[in-house]
Amino acid sequence: EGYESIPAMVHATEQKIDNLKYMINDPAAALDSKTLAEKGTQLQQIINDATYKYILGDIDLNGFQAEIEKWKKQGGDQVIQEINESYQKSKG
Repeated sequence: EGYESIPAMVHATEQKIDNLKYMINDPAAALDSKTLAEKGTQLQQIINDATYKYILGDIDLNGFQAEIEKWKKQGGDQVIQEINESYQKSKG
């Protein structure tokens, strides 16, 4: 009898298999962005905070869009450019 007979492990394995039905492939995951590597945590925090504030009603749509602009100015535009460049290199 191994780990596969422990009820929690059986359940976890079933959940992993079930999750495959809902997974979305991120085509940018394998692409390079120096800015994302350097500032990814900071940039993600801007989006996370904006999302929670919007869901909770602390900001409206205009406020959310202002946070997206903040994300772009603090490195998001550079990330977009670098990912696009990396994608073009991967195709050629």
